[in-house]
Amino acid sequence: MISTCENDADERVLLRAFPGRRIETLPDGEGQIRKRTQLGRGLDSLTAESNDLLASLANEYWETRLAEDPLMATALGDRRFDDRLPDITPEGRLRKGKKYESIIRRCEGINEKVLSKEDGLTKVALLVDAQGQLDLSTCRLEDWTVDPLGGPQMEFQNVESYQPVRTPSEGQARVKSWR
Repeated sequence: MISTCENDADERVLLRAFPGRRIETLPDGEGQIRKRTQLGRGLDSLTAESNDLLASLANEYWETRLAEDPLMATALGDRRFDDRLPDITPEGRLRKGKKYESIIRRCEGINEKVLSKEDGLTKVALLVDAQGQLDLSTCRLEDWTVDPLGGPQMEFQNVESYQPVRTPSEGQARVKSWR
């Protein structure tokens, strides 16, 4: 497939995004010179594809955060996870770490040269926060937090302060999480 560069800026972006590709200079039939490259898709398509992938990863990351930290979800007002507690078992931490590694790997694969400034900032924020969650999942914080007033053993006892039980179904979800 042939992709047309409308201006030198497009050409520079395409060459950076796809090093080693051939750019040809051709007359366009109206006395103007156009450049084209064999990319398979144009710059607009690459930008849209990258923006869509970034938005999808950001959404996946947020849903993962809520599912992996159901108490945080509840504190933020999302009651979908009221029937769960965080899985701090070695298997749970490993599973969580793999999810964040996958998000980081796919996010790193997005070429920031075709992103807007705003989406470039979103990519950086996503990478930083996902790396922080990966680090937390692998450092075994639960094993070395010794604060008797603020450790994990107290976190569960404070749930009632931000997760009130107002209906029978909310009560059933709360009981299910404690089992």
